[in-house]
Amino acid sequence: MYVRHPHWSLYVCTSGRIFETFGIRPKLIPQDKQMELTALSSIMVNKDSPKSGRPIVAIGETGLDDTSKHSIGEQLMIYTEQVLMAARFQMPLVLHCRGTHLFRQMYEILKTVLPMNHPIHWHCINANSDLSLLMELMNTFPNSYIAFNGSSVSNSDENIQKAFRKWILDLKDLLSHLILETDFPFLCPEGLYVHDYNPISGIFASAKFIEETARIRGENANKLIQLSNSNIRRVYNLSRFDV
Repeated sequence: MYVRHPHWSLYVCTSGRIFETFGIRPKLIPQDKQMELTALSSIMVNKDSPKSGRPIVAIGETGLDDTSKHSIGEQLMIYTEQVLMAARFQMPLVLHCRGTHLFRQMYEILKTVLPMNHPIHWHCINANSDLSLLMELMNTFPNSYIAFNGSSVSNSDENIQKAFRKWILDLKDLLSHLILETDFPFLCPEGLYVHDYNPISGIFASAKFIEETARIRGENANKLIQLSNSNIRRVYNLSRFDV
């Protein structure tokens, strides 16, 4: 499963182990950008969290966000530097995008910088994502994964959500690119009371949404969770930790 930490790192949890990713998010761009980028580069050299000592398995989340107080120019600079860093250190990349019109800009930088086999985890896919762009991503980068969480299961615009469900239903290679995540403690799925929301209930709610939407023969929520865990181990190369 994939769980958010409120500042630099995100937690990747599987088989009782916790790993971390580190990156500069578009809403938390520091004042001294170069100092923070240098610090991030140093962290990637060591590949261990300076706070917890846990292994770091990816760079991110990073990307663009139209609700950020920082300009798109600032965000693009920080994002591009982290994509370059992912290529240099051969580290998986975790992406965040809020604003459908920004997906293309992020993707074009990926195509320019990364080899086609680079592992990518595109975080928080929902009805407001650029779905055609994501199709292009999966075709171009075979080691890319799209992640569903509580924001995926509903949308205030029923027509947009209906189109999103159809997009999922029509994805012929969904299982090869599927990740289930929680973004806990944020993005509680609709229909789940906040006091009942935890990483386990969040993952299961997302899995049930995919099960009911994709209607893949023989794939229930439990099997989808197992498949997601396998994809997480693959994208983050967790086999090197005997996970």
